[in-house]
Amino acid sequence: KFSAASIYKLAVMYKTYDSIKKGELSYEDVVSGEKSQLDETIADTANVVGPSPSPQPESEYISMTVAEALRLMITISDNYSAILLAEHLGWQNVDKFLENQGLSGIDLVKKDAPSVTASSILALLERIYNHTAVDYQSSEEMQELLFAQKINDRIPRYLPEGTRIGHKTGELGGIRHDGGIIIGAKSDYIFVFLTETNAPLEASENIALMSKKIFDALEAQE
Repeated sequence: KFSAASIYKLAVMYKTYDSIKKGELSYEDVVSGEKSQLDETIADTANVVGPSPSPQPESEYISMTVAEALRLMITISDNYSAILLAEHLGWQNVDKFLENQGLSGIDLVKKDAPSVTASSILALLERIYNHTAVDYQSSEEMQELLFAQKINDRIPRYLPEGTRIGHKTGELGGIRHDGGIIIGAKSDYIFVFLTETNAPLEASENIALMSKKIFDALEAQE
């Protein structure tokens, strides 16, 4: 089990699409909150903090549609959008949803939460890849968000140009995570790397090197 850092946002995305499918939420709905209170929430849940910019850094009140929050949360790992979605859905509700989905390895509410295991992130990504996360269309949209990821210093770094990689990073202090779907020339793969170290920059490089090593070995198979 590892501190999740921003990779927990995969779980918030999953629950958001489930709520949209059930009609409890729509893409056009607006989520909003006072910036000062959001900053307090981020500070109080230190594991959630990551290197993401605010879309409205000088605003006292942050507001966005659900569709925009999903995009910012996944593609640039924005924290305000993730907190707005999670609080609108309810942290306990998201956690209960994950438990009911057999993903109890992703914990959003207990002591030291949010925390994750590699197997739980793998299981979630596998559902998204297989189009069984909520339904086919929801899974397809989740894939599109992951393939639009802007933070690409780990899994994608040394993979061949043009390789499609849909992934989500996590970064906090000595934590460097990355988990994603890789569309290879011969077949497709899911890699999940969770690390906690006193040398985080080295860890990012090692993830990138290991990603290439595994990819090359798998692609070399007849």
